[in-house]
Amino acid sequence: MKFKEFLNEVEKKEYMIAEAQLSKSDLDKIKQIVKDYKFLSLRDPLKAAGFSVDFSFSPVAFYQVGKGKKGFMPKLAIMNKKYADKAIFTIGEIAVELM
Repeated sequence: MKFKEFLNEVEKKEYMIAEAQLSKSDLDKIKQIVKDYKFLSLRDPLKAAGFSVDFSFSPVAFYQVGKGKKGFMPKLAIMNKKYADKAIFTIGEIAVELM
């Protein structure tokens, strides 16, 4: 990968993170939770960290994560990396991407 392509990838990811309207500390919390827990155990730690969480099996198993109260606008999806198109980051087999 050329340096210019690398910079474009970095800029794309920074834009995606800004678009999610989550702070860097929010993303760091999510990253740590994803590292520490198995996929099907993410709901409770994410809720305890102050995120709104919903889980769906359709079209694939994934969490919708956002900030705020009920009726929130989900900003991120957490799913298996083989179903992620534009992951902000991946940890093991789990990817976090913008919805």
